[in-house]
Amino acid sequence: MGNIQLGSLLLNGRLVMYLIFGAIGWLVLHYRLRHNPEQNRFMSYASNAFLIWMLVWKGSFILLYPVEFIETPISLLYFDGGKRGEWLASIIAIGYLWYRSRKLHLSENVWMDIGLWFITGCWLLYPILQFIAGNEPALYDSLSILWSSLFLLILFLTRRTSRFGDRTGYAIWFLIGHVLLQFLHPDRTLWLLSFSRLQIICIAIATGLAGWSLFREKNEKG
Repeated sequence: MGNIQLGSLLLNGRLVMYLIFGAIGWLVLHYRLRHNPEQNRFMSYASNAFLIWMLVWKGSFILLYPVEFIETPISLLYFDGGKRGEWLASIIAIGYLWYRSRKLHLSENVWMDIGLWFITGCWLLYPILQFIAGNEPALYDSLSILWSSLFLLILFLTRRTSRFGDRTGYAIWFLIGHVLLQFLHPDRTLWLLSFSRLQIICIAIATGLAGWSLFREKNEKG
């Protein structure tokens, strides 16, 4: 997402998008942990992790593009570390959250449940934000919104019957659906064979989740 022009004000589109994603994450955590005695502490850790992510992502511009920053320091307001900055920020934020949340003894099912709500919500909002930014919706965007909306509805309807249950199967099908939808993306850039980078990442995560689920099932059976 590029910059957003509001009259004479120019906003960093990606910054606005990530702030909205952060708000979604906060709402998801607040909703899913509302009966957990450690809710306030975990919400504090999650807020700190998001703040760390934002600071590292924006600040990575200084590390990755030092010459540009020295020549024009104000460029930090409009630019960031790009994809490399996002990966660096994600690694540091996840490491911080993992270190802090170990004391809360939250199970993998809680992480899976919360993560699936968050990712589905972000995936639903992204094409909507693209449309607000002025990009014409394509078939892929429309179907992506439909697929994500369907999963949010399923998560909402099953929130009581499978509260913090094993959501691995849901996550795998959600990822597979978006792998297939990516073939309809008009600007899909091939990365490996006939798959884009996003498709490869989704396939890798889905495969890892399937292997992890089989491993857990085998251990439970002894």
